[in-house]
This record gives sequence, structure tokens and C-alpha cells, in this order.
Amino acid sequence: MGADGSAGHAIDDGAQGTSGGYLLENGQEDEYADRDTLALPDALSVVEWILIHGAAPEIGWSIDVPG
Repeated sequence: MGADGSAGHAIDDGAQGTSGGYLLENGQEDEYADRDTLALPDALSVVEWILIHGAAPEIGWSIDVPG
């Protein structure tokens, strides 16, 4: 997390559309932009990158600003 409270997450810039069906604890079904989700092999590659380099990759990363 950044000093300003920002965080980030990996993204798939080539993905389009949304996916639903994520059931929340309160019973609400949630939906996410497909660009905000990764296939497991891609997600594991991002984790490997962070562990090796100690920082998020410059490509395929989105900064989440609080507020």
C-alpha cells in the first residue's frame, strides 16, 4: 500500500465485458469488469513477479486510489 493509502491490482487490458455470479455473504450477486480479473496462471505469474522484484509489474497493473 502506498503512503497515500493507494493500492493496486493486476488487470487484463485485453479483456472486455463483465462477469457476474459472485455471490456475496449478504446474498447479493456481484459483477466485475473482466479486465479486473485474471486467469489463475496469469495471476500466479504476477505473484511470482512481485516476490522476485519486490514491486508490482509496470504493465498490467492498475492503481486503486482510495476515496
